[in-house]
Amino acid sequence: MDTKRLFKKLGKAFLLSWYYSLSLGIVFLIFVFKAKNMDVSGSFSLWLTVIFPIDLFYGSGAAIVLTPFTGWALRLENKLFLIYGAILWIVSSAFIVISAASRSASFILLGALLLTVVGLGAIGFLIKGKRANAFLP
Repeated sequence: MDTKRLFKKLGKAFLLSWYYSLSLGIVFLIFVFKAKNMDVSGSFSLWLTVIFPIDLFYGSGAAIVLTPFTGWALRLENKLFLIYGAILWIVSSAFIVISAASRSASFILLGALLLTVVGLGAIGFLIKGKRANAFLP
């Protein structure tokens, strides 16, 4: 694989990981603030000063951690990645929503990160299996 193609794949993997992490971070922060009985719907200054900086910081860190796993799951560039990725996002956000009321924040963050890594591994193997079976008669 040439260098240009490698950097293109890494860039795509990082952008997908970053989008995934930032969007799940917003879901997480909304439910954390709602669990603490803080209204986040009308306060634009709260979004600008608290929610977005926290989400950018931790979401970017999680994206850096998730980029190798996302790149591995994307190695075959199958269109099924988009479908499986959306399902993984829904499962991860459901995990955050369900456990936000009863668990600590660190449990939710580590659980969602572990769920994502395991899900990306499963996606990588599912896509590999679908790609290999596509050429069978």
